[in-house]
Amino acid sequence: MISTSPLLAAWRFVAPVARLIARRVRGRWWSEIEEISDDDGPDVRLRADADVQRPADGAGPLNHRRYRVEIVNPRVSAEHLLRHFRIQPNRFSPTDFATFRSDESGTAVSLSAGEEVTVSLPGPWDGPVVVAVVEPNRLRLETLDGHMEAGWIEFRATELTNPDRLWFEIESMARSGDSVFDALYHPLRIGRLVQSEMWINVLEAAAQQSGGTIEGVPTISTTIYRAADQ
Repeated sequence: MISTSPLLAAWRFVAPVARLIARRVRGRWWSEIEEISDDDGPDVRLRADADVQRPADGAGPLNHRRYRVEIVNPRVSAEHLLRHFRIQPNRFSPTDFATFRSDESGTAVSLSAGEEVTVSLPGPWDGPVVVAVVEPNRLRLETLDGHMEAGWIEFRATELTNPDRLWFEIESMARSGDSVFDALYHPLRIGRLVQSEMWINVLEAAAQQSGGTIEGVPTISTTIYRAADQ
């Protein structure tokens, strides 16, 4: 795990809360639809051969989340945009509280197939992942032991039939990594709000990096499968 100074650790905890307050004040909130299901949810298949942290290893319900932004008049293709994210993820990430790092020295990282990286995050959890899938329009990260979640997350860029528009989206399927994080994520919702703020920042950065603008507001759809907790 990457060592972090107490001051930096404290700021990483405060920064997302400050961002959430500022977003609310500026009226730049996202649109979210939530559905609660009593089913187990879909079978979560992980592809990596590494020592991944599977949903069965986690706690609480299974959370399926999709974050999406529609970008108008991008100056680059969807494939180019996703490749740019893969090569320089910290240009997209809100690095005041979430930073992709490759090793204990804190070296900035590109996301190559089979590589294990860590996302430094607020609180007592970091986010070790392995890059499981790299395709022209799709990138998948799968959680490793010690991650605050157990499952996978994918980043995708898709060109629409209208050549002046594309989607950049993030989809995750995971349970909380342990009961403590699950308490922060569900009853208290702090973990979920911080997670939303992080990935919405990535969507907004994707629009900026593309040279285009966002159509409407970013959207989140969330389905919580409660039977997975039983």
